[in-house]
Amino acid sequence: MAMARKILNQGTVRDEFYAGLEASDYAAVIDKLSVRTNSDVEQEVYGWYEESGWPEKFEGRLQLEQPKIHNITVKNAEYRKALQVRSKEARRDQTGSWPRKVQEMGANFGGFQMDLLMDAMIAGATSGNSSYDGQTFFDTDHSLGDSGTQKNILTASEVGALNVATAASPTPEEAVDALMGVVGEILGFLDAGGKPLNANARAFTVIARHSLWAPFITAMRANNLDSGETNIVRGIQADGFTFDFVPWPLISSTTQFYVARTDGVGRKPFIFQEETPATVDLIEGGEYEDLNEQKVVKAAWDGAIGYGEPLHIVRATLS
Repeated sequence: MAMARKILNQGTVRDEFYAGLEASDYAAVIDKLSVRTNSDVEQEVYGWYEESGWPEKFEGRLQLEQPKIHNITVKNAEYRKALQVRSKEARRDQTGSWPRKVQEMGANFGGFQMDLLMDAMIAGATSGNSSYDGQTFFDTDHSLGDSGTQKNILTASEVGALNVATAASPTPEEAVDALMGVVGEILGFLDAGGKPLNANARAFTVIARHSLWAPFITAMRANNLDSGETNIVRGIQADGFTFDFVPWPLISSTTQFYVARTDGVGRKPFIFQEETPATVDLIEGGEYEDLNEQKVVKAAWDGAIGYGEPLHIVRATLS
């Protein structure tokens, strides 16, 4: 049976681009790690209010409190991609090569948005990439109100289980202990009112280089470990805890991993700000195509990634 030919027209371009964008499957990960916001100006200023204290016993007069606010600015950027298609090639395309290329273009936009998020995460320990409290996003001295000093950069000094036999190749047993120790630190963070910030957290995502996938996914999925012991990570999943792993090959470190709380209400580690959703257009016909004998497939996205709640994510280093 002959293959149905897909003609490169406006409808085909849009169908294939959005099919590729959806198939890239990064949107679900972005939603776990970030709060999505819409923008219609060059930059947005987000106000983060400090948490207030516990309710107080009413003694006949209200105790008024004005929460302190911290601001963070996220500036949009414009991103474009254009493909040149010779009119003759488009007309002769019998196998749908160009529609497939447009679908790939859509998938690349999805991957690019994920890459922006991962780049922000990786750069989060670099001075100048600040969170709303004025500290570097990943830092050892986050402090607001009555929270005390808190760290979202963890080493074996804070979590003894991060000290393993081979840092770049932990065993599943070591991954279990490291994961439990790091999650325990996240559960212990306090808010500006000195109250538990993450004590009700139950959903966590681990992000690391693909080389750490095997020990961590085993730590998350195996009922029993090679030692014969029952896997405690699997055990606490019966209590409502969930864990997943996102491999990202562009993380250069072979010993670092990130653990994010992903069930926060209204707060997440990052801000996914979108001024213009990913769009695609086919420029064809008229004087342009007559003079140049080509069509142009142009895609665009305007937006940015910003830093959100630093105490909903930690960077841990095995040693």
